[in-house]
Amino acid sequence: LYPDLFGADFGLKQEADTMEEVRSGDGRSWERWSSVLPSSESGDVASSLPLAKAMGALITPHLHNGITHVLVEMPRNLSLEWRPGISHHVFKDRVNGKALHYRLEELDDEESFSSRPGKGEVLLVTPEWIRRCWSSTC
Repeated sequence: LYPDLFGADFGLKQEADTMEEVRSGDGRSWERWSSVLPSSESGDVASSLPLAKAMGALITPHLHNGITHVLVEMPRNLSLEWRPGISHHVFKDRVNGKALHYRLEELDDEESFSSRPGKGEVLLVTPEWIRRCWSSTC
């Protein structure tokens, strides 16, 4: 699960690089978390992360080619399967949504993203989707 908290700074692209960073234990992954936008620190996305973690989500500060879910605010949808032609109007913050969309398109063009199980399928989910999954079945 990648939370949309970092603006247009999406971090590492390769899942292997992300895992290496976590395994190294040298503090780089903690440094990444310190770059959360101040305007996002206490928003709905950030506040739903503990619940997502309690539900078993593996949360990463990098939007890499192993991502299956992106936690983002959307005014009209609880969840939505991302696809290259999706409108930027689905995102609450259209500027950051546009950047997020372009990053997902970059990843979609990579062979490692589209050849993995699920063929690059990414589900955009909202904090409300997380809360409803806690209360019932998704």
